[in-house]
Amino acid sequence: MRDLDSDILLPFSPESMGTSTSQELLNPPSEKLRFLSCYLEKSWLPPPLSLLEYRLYRMHRRKRVETFKACRRVNDDGTTHFDVRWFDGPLRFTGKLEMLQSSSTAVQELAMYDDYINYYGFPRELGFIRAKRLQQDDWPGDRLIEVIIPRVSSDGCAAQFRVNAVPGQSMLSMYKQKRAREHMFVLRGRVSMHDSRAFVELRHRDERGNLLVAFQARRVKSKGSWRVGFTHPLSAFQTFCILLTLDAEGGERTDNIDVKPPPQQPPPPKA
Repeated sequence: MRDLDSDILLPFSPESMGTSTSQELLNPPSEKLRFLSCYLEKSWLPPPLSLLEYRLYRMHRRKRVETFKACRRVNDDGTTHFDVRWFDGPLRFTGKLEMLQSSSTAVQELAMYDDYINYYGFPRELGFIRAKRLQQDDWPGDRLIEVIIPRVSSDGCAAQFRVNAVPGQSMLSMYKQKRAREHMFVLRGRVSMHDSRAFVELRHRDERGNLLVAFQARRVKSKGSWRVGFTHPLSAFQTFCILLTLDAEGGERTDNIDVKPPPQQPPPPKA
């Protein structure tokens, strides 16, 4: 269908298509639900792409159900992003986890964006991730993780931040300026490294001031994968982006050990 105001093509609503997969993947679950279990795997795409691909599986009744997949790409201007893809019936969507330029080499900042053509009719900022190394020379070392996301109510409804709604006024910039924080949730934690393994736990404060665990992840040493559990107020999309950040920031130098790239095919013999 075509939106007459913005003159862009929009997908039909979930009700008309008879599916709501995107709503479940991009919006946080209800506060009443317990931890949801997921598993992150990575593998190399065959030549000529030869890209490292990440896939997130939801564990449902001892079965794995694929939810997202992503590849890391370098833009023409030298910046890096992950294109995050998912399906909703016959529809295909592509979000983005973009690495932002930072003035400090010890701090990495990333932005989570929804697909520009979605059910809401406008692109959304789904949150920002900040990772800081505690010791510059200690690789991968322990890191502090801070996740800023739109504020979520108990029934799963979330505040909406539009991409480039006001130029230069992103959710991250407003957070740093201590503006509109009543419409944000902040989760914090520390990545602990032990013998090439990593464990991270993210917490946030509820309305009563109590610290609640919303994210737990452990890196599997033998396969270079992650086992993760998440709950309200995080969504599956935000959880996947956090895992991509953890693996990209702390696993770059171990990817060649955990997951071998596909061998290059020799050129065909000349006639």
